[in-house]
Amino acid sequence: MRRWFISTVAICLVQGCVSEPDIKCDKVLSLNLREVVPAAPESVESISYLPLETGDSCFFRNADKILFENNLIYIADYRSGQILIYEMDGSLYAVLDRKGRGRGEYLDMMSFTVDSDYIYVLDNFNRKIFRYGSRDCRFDSASDLDFVAWDMEVLDNGDFIFAFSPLDGGRLMSPQAPGRILFTDNDFSVKETLLDYGDNDYDIIGQRRYFSVEENRLIYSSIYFDGYIVFDRTDHNCMQVVGIDFDNPIPTSRRKDPSVLDMNYNYQTMTPIACGDYMVMEIAEGDNIVNYVYNCSTDSFSKNPDILCRNCLYYPIASYNGCLVSVIESKTVYDEFIAAGFDKGDSCVDKSLEEGNPVLLFYRMK
Repeated sequence: MRRWFISTVAICLVQGCVSEPDIKCDKVLSLNLREVVPAAPESVESISYLPLETGDSCFFRNADKILFENNLIYIADYRSGQILIYEMDGSLYAVLDRKGRGRGEYLDMMSFTVDSDYIYVLDNFNRKIFRYGSRDCRFDSASDLDFVAWDMEVLDNGDFIFAFSPLDGGRLMSPQAPGRILFTDNDFSVKETLLDYGDNDYDIIGQRRYFSVEENRLIYSSIYFDGYIVFDRTDHNCMQVVGIDFDNPIPTSRRKDPSVLDMNYNYQTMTPIACGDYMVMEIAEGDNIVNYVYNCSTDSFSKNPDILCRNCLYYPIASYNGCLVSVIESKTVYDEFIAAGFDKGDSCVDKSLEEGNPVLLFYRMK
């Protein structure tokens, strides 16, 4: 029987969590957006920059997912079908670029994850997981999947967790285990599911990322409910369901109405990023997407001021070693930050951005 525990607190997926009818939360955060103080930059101790080397044969249009593993930085651009691997000093270490129809090649890079041995690429078109060496990018093997998914992560015991959301108008070519979250063994056979859905259930919008990771914590969210789930990567049975009580949430009765996305309802647009005592959330406010920072130690929210200022948070995409990590892809954005009072990087930062190369921005949190 599955155990739903965090510490000694039982968590049941039954009625009663915030605006959703079928999830009960272990904890609920009250987020009244009008009362949040514009003090997010005060949570930042310092910032630093890391220019990234690219070249004619490797570049990325978007940093869709960033993982730190094996003392390396793995950055995926799903559109180009590349994973760029960097040393911690920003020098290019290797590139996984195997898009094609031949042996060991993927047609679709929907997501990826990495452990000490392998890079795992999720290819929904072929319904396969491709394994490549985590350091040399050499093809190892491919495994068939009985499902499609939008995101994936590896657990510490070698099992995997996948995220899938049924979308309005979407149609699966064949049936699959009806879980928004699927746990598999290391051969990718489904062992358990969570947040199951029915034939007429769907989410009105998908996400680029459904998981984020910080050390032993793995965070999941989707528009299916207002909140997120924190898993322990060493034992996924240990979990915490956290609800967010917005002052203007999408009503339960309108969760399947896409028109609500054009209204002023509040909802998460991306999975929160954890960093020590902090949880950074992207929240929709009408046409705007705003970063909110929850401080677990003080049980309080903050946000950026309305006017750009020193150490404002710029859409973090990952977390590493006590830092939130963002990507600066434009010299114009960097110059605006410096004009607003950000510490200026050395000449390598300017040179990298002028040459069209991206720069990672690390926020060391207090």
